[in-house]
Amino acid sequence: MTKKRAGKRGKQKGVKKDKFALKIIIGLLFVLAVIVLLIGLTEHGREFIAEITEIPAPPTDAIYIEACQVLDQAGAYYVLNTSLSNIPSGCFSITAADITLDGIGNSIQGSFTANGVQVSSSNAVVMQLSVSNFDIGVALVGGSQGSSLVNVDSFNNVQADIYNVYDLHAQINTLKEDYYPGEDVEITDASELDA
Repeated sequence: MTKKRAGKRGKQKGVKKDKFALKIIIGLLFVLAVIVLLIGLTEHGREFIAEITEIPAPPTDAIYIEACQVLDQAGAYYVLNTSLSNIPSGCFSITAADITLDGIGNSIQGSFTANGVQVSSSNAVVMQLSVSNFDIGVALVGGSQGSSLVNVDSFNNVQADIYNVYDLHAQINTLKEDYYPGEDVEITDASELDA
């Protein structure tokens, strides 16, 4: 009986040592996983901050808007202060030169009619805006030479997500989907639109 008890005690000590070693290994793996996660998040955080800092804050004289309208003050910087939905017709019409429309990450959603944003003046900038559910998301029409789209996500529009009456790629400086997840941006020329 003594040998059996000694054998059991030895096995129990061996099992306890194995459980202890397993706990240490699991603990080390957990610590390693946390370190890898933190390094990954830190790197991603740096990239995210770098992207954010590429876009300047609105100027102090910015005009804050909360509804669809004609933007006609030359040289003005308009900031869309809220997202808009169920818009029955077109939303923004940029009719004067050197206007900036900054969506600051907001969205406009139409009712599958008209243009979400129509630019008919030169050197306009539309930025940080999600545009969906219009006939045409963003239309660069006659007079919009030198205009650009920056961090614009235009998707789920009937005829075109982005329509440029001029060269299809010349005025579209930057299109990033990083800020707004959605479908791929589609650029359409006049020959592809329904009459």
